[in-house]
Amino acid sequence: MSRDLLESCPRRAAPLAERLRTLTSGRRIINLHALPLHGVRRSLPAELGDRYSAMLDGVTSDVSFSGRALDSFFAPVGPLAAAHEAAAAAFGADFSYFVTGGTSQSNRIALDALGGPGSRLLLDGSSHQSMILSSTALGMEVTTVNEVQRGSVMVPDLDGIVDQLRAAHRAGRPFDIVAVTASSYDGLVLRFDHALPRLVEASPETAILVDSAWTAIHSFHSDVVRYTALRAARNLRLQGVQLPQIIVTMSAHKSMGALRQGSYLHALGTGVAPSIRRAVFTNHTTSPSWPILASLDLARLHAEMFGQAAVSSAIRLRADFASAIRTDPLLRQLIRDADTVDESSGVFFTDPMRMTLNVSDLGESGRIRQRLFDEFDIYIARCSPAGLTLHFHIGVDATDVAALLGALHSLARERRMAAKSEASRFAIGAVVDCHVIPYPPGVPIAGPGDVWTRTHDRTLSEERIAGAEIFFIPARELERNSA
Repeated sequence: MSRDLLESCPRRAAPLAERLRTLTSGRRIINLHALPLHGVRRSLPAELGDRYSAMLDGVTSDVSFSGRALDSFFAPVGPLAAAHEAAAAAFGADFSYFVTGGTSQSNRIALDALGGPGSRLLLDGSSHQSMILSSTALGMEVTTVNEVQRGSVMVPDLDGIVDQLRAAHRAGRPFDIVAVTASSYDGLVLRFDHALPRLVEASPETAILVDSAWTAIHSFHSDVVRYTALRAARNLRLQGVQLPQIIVTMSAHKSMGALRQGSYLHALGTGVAPSIRRAVFTNHTTSPSWPILASLDLARLHAEMFGQAAVSSAIRLRADFASAIRTDPLLRQLIRDADTVDESSGVFFTDPMRMTLNVSDLGESGRIRQRLFDEFDIYIARCSPAGLTLHFHIGVDATDVAALLGALHSLARERRMAAKSEASRFAIGAVVDCHVIPYPPGVPIAGPGDVWTRTHDRTLSEERIAGAEIFFIPARELERNSA
């Protein structure tokens, strides 16, 4: 840090810590993105709640113990090894490993374990940046299969991936690894009961890496577990199919009761275990967070005990919310489900805990997202031209859903009042007779002689909702002032 920058900071200031305290102190944020842990803790039985409380007491649990004092992270033989075994049994893997640097780190470890410099990787075009950057850093030869349009959404090109695998296999130069994304950020989920048999048949010797960052909790619900990669692999084994090496990575904090950056790495195939241990040693920090590791253990236990009921509750809340939007006289005029992927092919389905909400009639989705956070303490991470992506994870409860509906109702009433005000000034197709200027920012959106359109209507509404004052200034007044 330069001396000038250092001297410009207030003495004894801690800007990041102070901003975080301002955002969270005395404020309950409704999180419709990830980190179910905070909501999960509200409904835990005492036995499990006490374990979480002990883990989250950073003064006592964030320790530097290793070896005989607790366990070795890189060569565990005690409680960490037992936790790995319990996770493998719960998810249906041969081996499981805990990672404290998030699924970006798990993906790097997996790629390093399955290949190395010069390895041929076939990459799904919807892959997370960690796949792209890690494969580049590892010196792999990467072939990317771009996404394709299906209806109103982009989806992984499974047919293209299978075709490339088969062609390389028949040519005698098979890919070493194929990496596939299980679920998009928006909740588009690949059905591995359909996809995995095709991948294995196309190139039996190609290792398979599945990034299941968003769908870890699916392993614990009867309606969706059959679509997961690990369950599909188990079913193929029961049919006598010889499987290649398979690694599945999961971001536990996105859908389960784990601390942020907690990630699972699951493996099928005994031959890959030594390579994974080497890759963990090469790529993981030597100072792992024991609270994160413990949270992965507790998240697995919680999911085994309550996962079926918790996911069922989340699915019901999502359905109740959708019903409220459809039946409310005001909300149904301004808010609706965005288009989802066609599920008739049997290749994809929409995560039953996700929804993309089209709010275009309320205003620009990014602005609506910000207002929900600033004014109503509701956090939504993703917005797109299609709308707001809502994740009804297992930490969301009925009170949270009621608060979201209340916030949307407030914004919808405001929008309706603004629309009534605008309707009295210009009709669609009318010729504008003045300068229409929202302030701030003070940039005219229409002038004399312009034809008023729905785009003008929407822009004016968005500016009103954002708090701008609207000025209608006749041209003759400007001419008189300039004379």
